[in-house]
Amino acid sequence: MSYSKAEGVLLCGETYPYKEAIKRVREPFRFQFSRRLPKGCAWYVRGSRGKAVSRAELDRLAEALVAEGVPVVTIFDGPPVRAGAVPASKAGRRPDNAKRAAKLRGIADKAEAAAEKELGAERVENTARRASMAANIRERAEFDRVLARTIRRAADAVEAGELEYVSRLSSKAQVEALDLALRRGMWERARKEGRSIDYRFEQPTLEDIQYVKLSRPWARKRELEELAQAAHRLHGLGEERRQVLAAAMRGSAEQGLELSDAEMAAVLKLARAVRKADGRELPWSSKDLLERIREFGRFVNLGVTTTEQLQAAAREYVGCCRGKEEARREDPLAAKKRELRFAKIPGYFPTPLELGERMVELAAIRPGMRVLEPSAGSGAIAEVIRRRHPRAVLEVIERQVSLREILRGEGFELVGDDFTSFEAATPYDRIVMNPPFEKRQDVEHIERALTLLAPGGRLVAIAAGGLEQRSDRKSRALVEKLGKLGASFETLPSGTFAESGTQVQTVLIVAAKPGERKKERAMAKKSKSKAHPKWRIAALKDAWKAHTKRVGDPSRVDWKNIPKTSCFVRESGDASVTLCPAIQKHAVGACPPIDRAGKQFMLCQVDEELEFFPARNEGVLDASAEATNRLVRGRKAAAPTAPLPDPAGDDLEGLERVLDQLAPTRIVYTKSMPLAPLYVKASPPNVVRPNGSEVSILGWPGEISADETLRPMVSAGGRMPLVEFRDRLVSGELTVYLGNVSPRTVSALLEHIPGHRRAALGKAGLTMHDVQYGRFAGRSVYWLHDHEAQETYGPVLASGKLVKSRAILNQFASAAKLELPLPDLPKGMSLDDSVLVAMLLKGRRVWSAWHRPTQAVYFKAEGEEWTNRGSMPLRGKWRTKGGFPDFQHRMAMTLLEQLPNMPRTVTPRVAGAWLGVLFPSDFGKKVTFEPPTNATLDVETTEEQAREYTALAFENPDDNVLPIWVELAPKRIKWARAWVRKQERVRKKAEKAEKEEKMAAKTKKKTATKKASAKKSATKKGTAQKATAKKPATKKASTKKVATKKATAKKASTKKAATKKAATKKAATKKAATKKAATKKSATKKSATKKATAKKATTKKSATKKKAAAKKASTKRSSAKSSSKAKAPTLTNKDLRAWKSRLRRRDVVRFRKNSRIATGLGVSPSREFVVLRVQTLGDQTFAVLDLGLTDPAAAPAIPVGHLVLVKRPEAMPEDIRNCAARLAKLGGPISEATQQIMAELARRY
Repeated sequence: MSYSKAEGVLLCGETYPYKEAIKRVREPFRFQFSRRLPKGCAWYVRGSRGKAVSRAELDRLAEALVAEGVPVVTIFDGPPVRAGAVPASKAGRRPDNAKRAAKLRGIADKAEAAAEKELGAERVENTARRASMAANIRERAEFDRVLARTIRRAADAVEAGELEYVSRLSSKAQVEALDLALRRGMWERARKEGRSIDYRFEQPTLEDIQYVKLSRPWARKRELEELAQAAHRLHGLGEERRQVLAAAMRGSAEQGLELSDAEMAAVLKLARAVRKADGRELPWSSKDLLERIREFGRFVNLGVTTTEQLQAAAREYVGCCRGKEEARREDPLAAKKRELRFAKIPGYFPTPLELGERMVELAAIRPGMRVLEPSAGSGAIAEVIRRRHPRAVLEVIERQVSLREILRGEGFELVGDDFTSFEAATPYDRIVMNPPFEKRQDVEHIERALTLLAPGGRLVAIAAGGLEQRSDRKSRALVEKLGKLGASFETLPSGTFAESGTQVQTVLIVAAKPGERKKERAMAKKSKSKAHPKWRIAALKDAWKAHTKRVGDPSRVDWKNIPKTSCFVRESGDASVTLCPAIQKHAVGACPPIDRAGKQFMLCQVDEELEFFPARNEGVLDASAEATNRLVRGRKAAAPTAPLPDPAGDDLEGLERVLDQLAPTRIVYTKSMPLAPLYVKASPPNVVRPNGSEVSILGWPGEISADETLRPMVSAGGRMPLVEFRDRLVSGELTVYLGNVSPRTVSALLEHIPGHRRAALGKAGLTMHDVQYGRFAGRSVYWLHDHEAQETYGPVLASGKLVKSRAILNQFASAAKLELPLPDLPKGMSLDDSVLVAMLLKGRRVWSAWHRPTQAVYFKAEGEEWTNRGSMPLRGKWRTKGGFPDFQHRMAMTLLEQLPNMPRTVTPRVAGAWLGVLFPSDFGKKVTFEPPTNATLDVETTEEQAREYTALAFENPDDNVLPIWVELAPKRIKWARAWVRKQERVRKKAEKAEKEEKMAAKTKKKTATKKASAKKSATKKGTAQKATAKKPATKKASTKKVATKKATAKKASTKKAATKKAATKKAATKKAATKKAATKKSATKKSATKKATAKKATTKKSATKKKAAAKKASTKRSSAKSSSKAKAPTLTNKDLRAWKSRLRRRDVVRFRKNSRIATGLGVSPSREFVVLRVQTLGDQTFAVLDLGLTDPAAAPAIPVGHLVLVKRPEAMPEDIRNCAARLAKLGGPISEATQQIMAELARRY
């Protein structure tokens, strides 16, 4: 190991075998490996080149290497350092170490005695202020006790005289100065390494020493001028005043300058003279200057004049004096902050953490940027900037002295105390501020901030609400200037600063300053350059104004009147809603005919229940808001399409199409603030110069040249390029809201949640997607439930008004038990071959899925996507470390462990092919098991597993988990056997039903055969009767014919008149005979037809009687029909369809596709169920479905509006119906066999 000032500390030779040992050495230095060292060397001490390292330090480093087993030889090529050396200014004094040690011990004793006295004193703490004061006193006393021990150890080191710098300690202030230097080194190290620290819990270490620096006292011009003015005309101080004023002339307004020894002496002399003078007061600004000089003087008294000497002194202080114990105390800075809560400082209202995080996020700070917080207060915003962007150069300004002390104690760099007169040497890249609002100070501060902003910089500021509507000249000028910069104004929710003690309305402003404008010469040159051939700035501005008017016209009406009606329709894609008065004679749109008393509106949608609103302005607003929500729920997910390319800078319509694809709802939220909606809209494009700076077209001077381009911009909580917006969506920094509740309703609901609770809910994992909706007492309401705190925010109506109806609130409270939804499984998985478990973990809804074929395990948290967690078998062998490495035991144990931590209103759910994987008996009624999709359960395997548990428990008596499985095993066996028995009963019942169905079909077939044979015989009999009826008619006709012929022969000799009369008589006789024969034939045919169709017809009626009876019955039916028609109106087609589609027992139904109940139950709309019974409650009808539950009596009642009829049950055959009717008419006792038959008929039909 060698040291020289030119090369530093190097470690050379065969170091490879000892590389791990070398890495373990950390004190007094730490080696780092490098391939760029001189030949033969591989390790070096960072920061040792060009700096002085003492021989003692090198020897300590060699001892540390030898202790780790590294053989080392030391070569020291540096100046000898004598222990106890002092600076030249004090070389003539010989230090008295014993006297110094005694002084330090006296200081330690005094500090410890005072601390004990303070800790033992009794104090009244009946108010917050007194309690805070008492806590501060106790913490300070505890700190003094620890400091007293540190001073005693320093006294021992001083008395020994072995250390170079610590041996000169002579006061408590010097010890505190060394401790403060160490803390500053710790902060500087954390800043350079890009990490955040908590000064309240982290303590400096040896690694922080190399970041400790000694800076000479510096002063600002104003501080020196005010001190010289305060010492004006004081006797004998003319030379000192001239020195101080000369130093002030060398400095600038706010840029500090280092003071020489003579100037420091002059400052101290002037300050002492001003304090001693009567009627004079030392300026406030001079107190900070004197404190810096005194701190430097304490180090000088220790012999420390360079940074290397300060680091050596700090190393000695840590090694000998600073003990590892720390005082059990509240941090002083935190105590001061607590006091500020009760202090009344004008204009001081701390920025809430949630808002500070968002402001810093909108600022888009990058490493190396100069950032200013001009109204720092207690450092709320500055702390967020330092934590999230440690590599940025942060400067703060604060006027109040108490707040400045806090900022200084936290290590912030104060560069001024009055922002309105502050002058910066160089402008700032970012300014983040929350200025005071009194007397329009916010306008003044924002104006000042714009002047200090560098070209291309960004300003994020809070202003009083209504800034854009103010009428005073300064406010109008500021708003006009911000408008030219393309600034965005976002009204913050009311109560944002409630936790800070005010309800003032505020607005968040984000403005980007354009790049630096060229000077007049450059502008003249630019004016001569060739203009852009396509873009004209006036045309671009006019196009932007027209686009804004077309897209953002507030008077645009979405409702369209339905011609010749008083109804309106609103459409969005495939979904539509209709708004009508509640008095309609005919169906209009989706609204049915109705006559409802009172002046009301009704909102109608297909497959949705009617919702009524009062016919007032607020009713119309509520109906319109609810219509928006229904259209949001009715939208269909757009099919994935190829991403659209970025449009040209002047293509505003193309920009709108891209935004519609990226954010269809035009609402996004950030990862850090998931309950703060950000509205996405197009912003005026920026003109980009060749040097990279850009300005909005609204603030662009002159025309656009040919070498300048346009960049499309987007507003989403702040203006940003379209490319940046797309990247933030891809990285997950921004998330698009795609929930089933409209953004307006979500925003209105979030308005009712305090700001601090909203931040806590966001940290707990809740997002805008967790807003729920439901229907209670005929109205749709919306709410947000915090599972962790067991608190529900809302319910509210769609318009955002809190629900006050007692009926709605009662129903909402009765339905407070919430169910965990079942999401869609990963691609390639279904509930038929997977197990899905939903539970609540640390207040967040999470889901686990296990795929049987591949044994893959997936996990999904609320608001995230499915992630593959590897594979896990169903059952595995038990291990001594870790237990059973399988899904069955791991998931069961997870549920058992999380059940006590879950709220009572939330029940975990298990769905899919869980049979044989999880057992309901393990959890009682605390876990909901959906009907399994697999139907195989091996009881023998369960019994074998129980025996395995028992054997393992005997072999490993010290294991704490095996007794749990041993205890659960008998319950599993009992449940498995009961399940198998139940399935056997169901199987037998199904077989029996199938057998009876076959018998019924066979009987039906026989009956049909008998009917056919009877019909056939009846037909034959009718034919025979017809033939029989024909013979007598023919014989009678022939006899009459013969008689007629004889009469004609006898009267042949009579006159022609007699012959004519006889002929006429003959014709009449023949016609009557023919008519009689025809009548008899018709009667025979009707009798045969009746005999064939009747079952047991025993008597015949004449055709005349039957005709009369039929005529009488027809007359009676027509009279009854006419009377009925007079009493009740005829059923319409719609009534007939409703009557035919009404549900009955044993009907097969399914849920509608958009049913909220099906979504809540996790049931697929294609799955079919059997109706167990239909019941009516009030004016609503419910159907109890067979969901496969263990207890059918516990099956839920589903409103029939959510169900669709699939098919009716098989009707009772005609012969069985007749048989049952005959049995019902029989009197006397009924046998047991007959009772069983009737019971079976009742069950089946």
